[in-house]
Amino acid sequence: MKVHLLRSRDVSRDFYNQVYEFLIIDDSSFIICQSRRTVSFSGETLTWDEIFSSCNQVRQEQQIPDDEFIVLLTSLPNEDNWFSACDPQGLNNIFIHTGDWEYYVPCDPQYPVAYQIVENILERLMNFDLQSMIDHAHVPPRGCISDMCNWKAEINLKIRTGDICEECLSI
Repeated sequence: MKVHLLRSRDVSRDFYNQVYEFLIIDDSSFIICQSRRTVSFSGETLTWDEIFSSCNQVRQEQQIPDDEFIVLLTSLPNEDNWFSACDPQGLNNIFIHTGDWEYYVPCDPQYPVAYQIVENILERLMNFDLQSMIDHAHVPPRGCISDMCNWKAEINLKIRTGDICEECLSI
């Protein structure tokens, strides 16, 4: 499975490379490709439509097949204040918010960002579109990859456990 890692201009090349280097440590079934292309946004807070339209534009320009993933890293906040999300249209586009991790987890931010990448890919492989993900999310969190962390500080439990509960494993 191929994953195209993309960044917006507000994400430093060094940080982008750190996330990439961490993801390729494991010789897994993911083939991670760094994109030379960057995406620019004009606003300070992004709409999901802006985010996923940019992913689709890159997909079209670079002729990336629908079964391959595009993961966009951006430090700009999004309208719903989410850490990350899959494309609501069910496409293999994902965004990860790379900012503010120092408020939630006591580690370098490339680690929770890499976690979010893997989490979102797994959710898409579970055939979850955005609504399915919300329907199957755990509220309150229980330390599972499918925890919905409505209070952002709850992400600490989700990431520290690195678990997938029995219910989610069965899906």
